[in-house]
Amino acid sequence: MPLAVKERYIKLLTANPEDKNLKVSLENFNEAMNHPDADDFKNLENWLNGLNIY
Repeated sequence: MPLAVKERYIKLLTANPEDKNLKVSLENFNEAMNHPDADDFKNLENWLNGLNIY
């Protein structure tokens, strides 16, 4: 997602600091920024190897 989305969440959260949904959305955004990571690629490799398409 673009950083503008994060900025929007922060702006909305500043205006509504008790909004739990906004807090979760911001946390999810921050977590998503760490992906894909090495584990994601390893999981993909394992999944592809399990397809047995030969």
